[in-house]
Amino acid sequence: MARILAPHRFQVTASPAYLERHGTPQHPEELAAHQCLAYKGVTGQQRWFFRKDQQDWTPYSVKGPITGNHADTLTQAAEQGLGLVMFPSWLMGEAVRNGTLVPVLGAYQVSNSLEPQIAVLWPGSRRLSVKVRTVIDFYVECFGAVPYWDRL
Repeated sequence: MARILAPHRFQVTASPAYLERHGTPQHPEELAAHQCLAYKGVTGQQRWFFRKDQQDWTPYSVKGPITGNHADTLTQAAEQGLGLVMFPSWLMGEAVRNGTLVPVLGAYQVSNSLEPQIAVLWPGSRRLSVKVRTVIDFYVECFGAVPYWDRL
């Protein structure tokens, strides 16, 4: 069973030092001229999807000096000025708050998929245990009415 909780918001960020050396991209097409630190999971290298004003999502392939499947490593590389990185807002919140990473391309919605959503999943059954119901209610409270990333 599943319950959709909220949209999954992503952002592209880079260190102030990287942006000073390479400039700040204003359009996703400019990513081809930038070093992008891409997450590479079981489905292959990530494509970054962008859209503006609820238009269709447009995919962009990105390349750079580092690809990997460890978000902390890629985030730290971005903080060290090695390139741009794209992750969920909740993952980047602390680095953005403390100024080690700066959001770019803010005029665009960003995603790593065409259906960016946060959902809670649980085994299907007619009756939920109190523990499972409590966890689901907690997630609904965190992500439902006021999304968690808006509180960062």
